[in-house]
This record gives sequence, C-alpha cells and structure tokens, in this order.
Amino acid sequence: MRQRIYNCKDEDLLIVLLTIAKSFQNNIAKLQVFRPSWTAETATALVTSIQDAISEVLGLNKKSSLRKATQTLLEIIEPLYRKLSFLKIQVEVDIPAKADQILDDLGYRNFVRASKGDQEAIINLSAKFIKNMTDDLKKQITDAGTNPLLIDEIIALAKQVAEAEALQEELKGSSQQLSEDAVEKLNLLYTDIIGICKIVNRFYYDDEAIKTQFTFTKVLDRLNHTKKKEEEKETTTA
Repeated sequence: MRQRIYNCKDEDLLIVLLTIAKSFQNNIAKLQVFRPSWTAETATALVTSIQDAISEVLGLNKKSSLRKATQTLLEIIEPLYRKLSFLKIQVEVDIPAKADQILDDLGYRNFVRASKGDQEAIINLSAKFIKNMTDDLKKQITDAGTNPLLIDEIIALAKQVAEAEALQEELKGSSQQLSEDAVEKLNLLYTDIIGICKIVNRFYYDDEAIKTQFTFTKVLDRLNHTKKKEEEKETTTA
C-alpha cells in the first residue's frame, strides 16, 4: 500500500490544503513580485485541483460541505472573535462590579483559547453565549452603553458557527478507504502546498501574518483536529 506522507485525516488534509490554496490565490499579486512563475492562473489551477480532489477522492460536494467548512475559518470565526472582544471590554468598563459573572455566564472562559484560533473554544463560547444572552441580560448590557446591534451580530455569527460545526462533523464521518491512486493524488497536492509554504515563509520570515497563513501545522491546529490534540484531550479527560 502507498503510504501517506501527511500526519492527519484525509478530510482534514483537504480542508487545510484548500485554506492555504485560497490564501495563495488571495495574495498572488504580492507573491508574484518575487516569484513571477506564480500567476493568477497558477493559483486558480491549484484551487481547482484541490476542489476536484475533494469531490473525486472523498465524494464530497465541493460547492457546499467543504466550502462552508472552510468559510467557517476564514469568514466567521475571526470577525466573531473581534466582536466578542469588543463586547468584553465594554462590559468590563460599563459594568465593572458584575463584569466577571456576566462574561463567565456568556462563555468567556473559552476566550483565551478562542483568541488563539482554537475552533472548539469558539464553538463552546458561541453555544453558551446564545443560551445565556437573555433579553434581561441584553437590556442590562445595552442600557449601560453597548450598542444592541453588536449583540445581535454576535448571536447571528454564533449561530453560523454552530451550523458550520455540524457540517464539519459530517465531514468527519465521510472517511473511506482510499485507493493507492487517491493517496498518491493527496500526497502530490500536499507536496505542492508544502513547497509553496516553504518559499513564502522564507521570503516573509519577519511577517507573522503571512507566515501564519502559509504554515501547514498552524492552519491544521486551527481546525482543532490533529491527532496530537485529540490524544491530549483524551488524556486530560481520562
């Protein structure tokens, strides 16, 4: 049997590859300056090849399940965290005597982990926020000075996170035995992406924002699906 050269689940691999390929596509104008062979066509072809692998190798709908799962990371979690952070500071300033209890009730014990891109922490915080943001609590916070629209936006994004998490659970259950040709295809895509990451990280060695987008392990950690994290979780809960 052909061996996988990556140490994660096949479906997780494809989510990470697609996420990095999208970053490659979004930054292509900047990257092309120091590597002219990287063009918009190159980036589009890479994204398409990964989407095709998603459809062909795992039998997933590339225009719904995987795309929505990736959008969770790129379009929902980061703005949700920013809004949660803005609400947090306002509660602390406006209602200092009750701030700790209010924030605890709303799930902010997960806030530090969420700030590091931990998907599980964002999911847990979102669920508790939705559950415990009662009309009375909302009125208390908004009467103290917070715009009620901010709370409404957080709830809307939190619900999207819950929906996207359900999609990712669907992805987890989609694993199947892959043929040697399929494994080889994934190995080649992984090699291509790792090559891009190495070049980008070397050129932008002092730009953490770019490096984070083009570091495989960091993107994988954001999914919170690595075997190492699963083993640590099992150890702490045993």
